[in-house]
Amino acid sequence: MAGGFNKFRWLLIPVLLGVTVFFLRWPGAAVPDGPDSPGEREMEFEPLSAKAVTVLGCGIDETGMLTDVIILGRFDLETDRISLLQIPRDTYIGDGYVTGKINAVYGHPKGDSGIQELKTLVEKQLQLPIDYTATITLSGLRSMVDAMGGVEVEVPFQMEYLPGMVLEGGKQRLNGEQAEWFIRYRKGYATGDIGRLGAQKEFLHGVLDAVRREGRLKSIQILLDHAGEVKTDLPLGQMASLANRAYQVPDSGVEFYLLPGRGTYHNGYSVYEADREALADLLNEAFRPVGEEVPPSQLEVAAVPLPPPEPEEPASEEEQPIEESAGEGNLPGDLIENPSAFPTD
Repeated sequence: MAGGFNKFRWLLIPVLLGVTVFFLRWPGAAVPDGPDSPGEREMEFEPLSAKAVTVLGCGIDETGMLTDVIILGRFDLETDRISLLQIPRDTYIGDGYVTGKINAVYGHPKGDSGIQELKTLVEKQLQLPIDYTATITLSGLRSMVDAMGGVEVEVPFQMEYLPGMVLEGGKQRLNGEQAEWFIRYRKGYATGDIGRLGAQKEFLHGVLDAVRREGRLKSIQILLDHAGEVKTDLPLGQMASLANRAYQVPDSGVEFYLLPGRGTYHNGYSVYEADREALADLLNEAFRPVGEEVPPSQLEVAAVPLPPPEPEEPASEEEQPIEESAGEGNLPGDLIENPSAFPTD
């Protein structure tokens, strides 16, 4: 695309599963409000004054209450680098919500709209400003995949999403319904929700391949036809300008990251606890400007509370407590945090 053009006829709609990547890497513009056809409406580029743009993208389940997919994307306009952070839906955020999981925020807002409350929470916990948001429904995803002629992915093993809903292992092209099975399936992964995030990443790559396969004009029309399934607060002029820049970013300039942490249990729920130290390092490296690093102590990510200690049974008359003499060292099972501090003689 020649850089001397002042106007282009574009269409752009953010798309699910790394909605930031798809909308940042595919040229387009806005959905016409009137009878004008895509070929008749012109979109002016809006100058980009920011050094980077950050977008929170979410996929909403059929109930309209849960965010099955949460991805934070940052486009560094100085280095032409796109960074994508996959946030597990089970990420623990504190007991202020029903399950303590981040995917409950959207459907149970306490003040703002669901997506705005989720944005505020992510900004606070990560200490990272978010410029825009974008959401898409699962029904919209299914329909768009069908319109694209399916999406090719590598299915790692046979998946039985529900009885009668089975995906065979290997390379195959999924239709819209099968794509939903693939990105929502989790029970067969040893790592649970983390395995599902790997499948969502694989699917996103398949979507981008499908866009290339179908071609620009058809892909634009598909996005237009499904505009009602997508909501975003990104200004149209910004969309066109970002797409123009991002379209030139090579695949090597797009990096996926997983929010570091570990799986555990809390109040009977399986949750994912963020690793504060590792997360701080990741955000400083890929999501913050140089010189604006934030130490781990300033992140407000929630830690899963330790379970209360079990009450000790009183010793019987026959069993008297053993007094530990000074200097005997640790009893079996005790954690030795610094072995070099103990004598070796």
